[in-house]
Amino acid sequence: MADKSPTASTVLASANAEVGDGVIGAATTLTAGDSIYQDPTTLTWLKSNASTAPPVSKACAIALTGGSAGQPVHYVTEDPKFFPGFAIAVHEVIIVSGTAAGKLCPIADNATGWYWTFAMVGIGSNFSRLKFVNSGVPKP
Repeated sequence: MADKSPTASTVLASANAEVGDGVIGAATTLTAGDSIYQDPTTLTWLKSNASTAPPVSKACAIALTGGSAGQPVHYVTEDPKFFPGFAIAVHEVIIVSGTAAGKLCPIADNATGWYWTFAMVGIGSNFSRLKFVNSGVPKP
């Protein structure tokens, strides 16, 4: 399997989503659909990566907009009916990827050393239930 490739224009939060706004961090360019975390020092938003120790691995949102460093980003942290911009089957579990920053992948792609972060599960018609759960420890 491989990282999911969302179509940025189709990454959509539902009316019941928990959303927020922030600023994109230094040397970062975001695209709608990227998994992101908030830097605890600068409070800016950066791409997450499961192969890097916390806080980088602790994704807690999906970017709903794109932009470059210093620009605003609109994001979603939880959503009972999220459209991720890619095909997702019923009961398919999606986690934060460790192969490329900001990417998501099927749970089957989880590799040794990754800091596991659950992102969403498919609920039908390419919708998902989005809720981040971070393990905080690497897979042995």
